[in-house]
Amino acid sequence: MSDVRKLDSNLVAAQAAFEHSLARRSILRLALVFGAMGVSPVAFGQTAGVPKRGRTLTIGADADPIGLDPTILTAFSSYDMTSLLYTGLLRWNADMKVEPDLATSYEQPNETTYIFRLRSGVKFHNGQPFEAEDVKYTFDRIRNPATASPHATIFSSIKSVSVVDPMTVRFELNAPNAAFLNYLATNPVGAIVPRGVAELGTKPIGTGPFVFASYEPNQQFTLKANPDYYEKGLPYLDSVVFRFFKDQASITSALRSKAIDLTWFKDPKVSAQIVRTLNSRTFSMAISAWSAKVVTSSICLSVNGLTTVRERKMTPIAAPSRSSGTPSVERKLPMRCTSRRTNKGSARQSGR
Repeated sequence: MSDVRKLDSNLVAAQAAFEHSLARRSILRLALVFGAMGVSPVAFGQTAGVPKRGRTLTIGADADPIGLDPTILTAFSSYDMTSLLYTGLLRWNADMKVEPDLATSYEQPNETTYIFRLRSGVKFHNGQPFEAEDVKYTFDRIRNPATASPHATIFSSIKSVSVVDPMTVRFELNAPNAAFLNYLATNPVGAIVPRGVAELGTKPIGTGPFVFASYEPNQQFTLKANPDYYEKGLPYLDSVVFRFFKDQASITSALRSKAIDLTWFKDPKVSAQIVRTLNSRTFSMAISAWSAKVVTSSICLSVNGLTTVRERKMTPIAAPSRSSGTPSVERKLPMRCTSRRTNKGSARQSGR
């Protein structure tokens, strides 16, 4: 009975981690990679929905990362970084639907078998080619008790992972798992790591749109655009800098002085106060994704501990206006997530 309770508690913890990661980190990647500064168009002097290349986005964060190896990661504070450093076979799009990423397609010949065709020409940040062996290595490592991965419970339904050929991998499950694809799409749970590479916790190497540049504890964490990123023309930003602050008051001060471009608040009361006293911009993120073929008018962000993904409520995020000395109010985040496409076609569906 104690083993059953332990398994149940592990599943609850795994689900909590999944929801936390899916909510903000997947959307953060969408915004920073595909939308560049659609998040705060005024701040960077561009028209909403029209990406502009270059420049650095500075984000205010309240905690340093604790490790950067996605396979053994337990600290939520690291998720924002890993979502930009690593990618997986699948990912969440702006409509909160799963789509191909490192995989170009997949098939399910039966309820317990998944076969993924992989994207060719992808390189890890160290120049190592991405292949099916890396996928097998990643999930074998997760499932190895010696790794002590917190994701082992999530992927306990995996019976085996086998390499069909260099660009094809097969998953066999013990039983049908309706959430399997969702987990593969969620960072850091489904993040792929390179085989044979050690010290990922301090020297992260992934296939993500940004490459680790530097880390100064209690100061800042810097990422640079990946020049070899597999989606041509992306990301739009040159770099992303996370600056760390001890408390909400310090973050508010940085926002007021325009030392940061973007932040989020866990406590909606703090956000409301910011709107009243700082007159800051609290808004939905308008992003231009998929090489400007799809424009999403509203993005959901979920607060750790306050809402669930299913509720689809929003995290208050704020950015100062740079068009004048005094920030201006735009609008509060809506309580429902809606999106609008300007083009029904989506290159993402086929993994192109």
